[in-house]
Amino acid sequence: MLDACRLSKTPVIASHTALRTARGGTDDKFAPRGITEECAVAVAATGGVLGPVLCPEFLSTKPGQMPGASLAAGARHIAAWIALVNRECSAKLGPNCGEGAIALGTDFDGWIPSIPQEMEDISYMPLLTYFLLEAGVSEEAVKGMYGENFLRVWSQAA
Repeated sequence: MLDACRLSKTPVIASHTALRTARGGTDDKFAPRGITEECAVAVAATGGVLGPVLCPEFLSTKPGQMPGASLAAGARHIAAWIALVNRECSAKLGPNCGEGAIALGTDFDGWIPSIPQEMEDISYMPLLTYFLLEAGVSEEAVKGMYGENFLRVWSQAA
């Protein structure tokens, strides 16, 4: 992934993933799907987007346990991605660059083993908005995350 970011002439997309640090360093079948903070920062530094998955198994800290099973935990995970990118990329991309670096990759197509406990299906996404705002994510960042950020990158990559 780092090589792809280094060589790409256009923004990079890393979707349907989670930060490995959210998993507390566990090593189970879900761990490889997550990316390192270094990779997340590299993707964002290209002007690309990161697509956090909302699958509790990818946010849990211990195999077999799912403290990340709530939608609020998913929102806090997304807020952590934004803070990471803000901290690491602001000199290159501007002070609120993390807000432009997130584009949901929920994976609600039936592949993931579970969804956050407060949700029954995709129609519960307004509840995610509530938890994102509660986690300190701005309204502008939420709008971008729900489509504008991905569309920006897609148009630049075409």
